[in-house]
Amino acid sequence: MNKKSSVSENVVLDEKTLAGFPQQPHGGKLVDRVARGEERERELARAKTLPRIMVDTEPRLRWK
Repeated sequence: MNKKSSVSENVVLDEKTLAGFPQQPHGGKLVDRVARGEERERELARAKTLPRIMVDTEPRLRWK
């Protein structure tokens, strides 16, 4: 596995695999929504055109 990624690209989402996770799916069938291949490349390019916001990890709240 690539050290830059903590998620394997060959994950099989079946009942046996999911039984080991603390969060269990609910409300229907679990659907893999990870974009791969050409779709991934299109979505990465589209993401570059979307608006960005800066999130401050150390909020500075001043109460008056």
